[in-house]
Amino acid sequence: MATTWIVITAADLNDYSVGAKLNAARTAALAAGQADTFAAVMADVVGTARQKFRSGGYSISATANAVPPELKSQICWLIIEKLLARLGRGLALSDDEKQIVKDAKDDLNKVMDGDFDISEPSNPESSPSIQDGGRLPSVGERTRTHTRSDQDGM
Repeated sequence: MATTWIVITAADLNDYSVGAKLNAARTAALAAGQADTFAAVMADVVGTARQKFRSGGYSISATANAVPPELKSQICWLIIEKLLARLGRGLALSDDEKQIVKDAKDDLNKVMDGDFDISEPSNPESSPSIQDGGRLPSVGERTRTHTRSDQDGM
């Protein structure tokens, strides 16, 4: 069944972490002329996630930066991790948050491996913007027909 995929907003992050902490992560220590970092970080995280979906053989929504709704919390946590990382030790993740981020990464890898199904987008891309690299064939270990001792005296 096709589902409308969602685009994560800065406000969505507030459902998962403290607003003041997120605001600082988005706006502190900016370079002259640099804007809120949310949009760029969100696009980077979502781009990586969407490529994992493609690698798992799933269709992707034609809506830019859209993700399946069942992965909203996982994507939000990965964005939070990246936002906080730019400030170094100033706003580090707690041990509980680190575990949540690890679980989120595991879930995305499960999607890529086909162990976590995601919904089909209601508006799939007509053709992927990045070509699938394909899979390499599995090759077993070669059996040696000649060994060093067989070649003694040659």
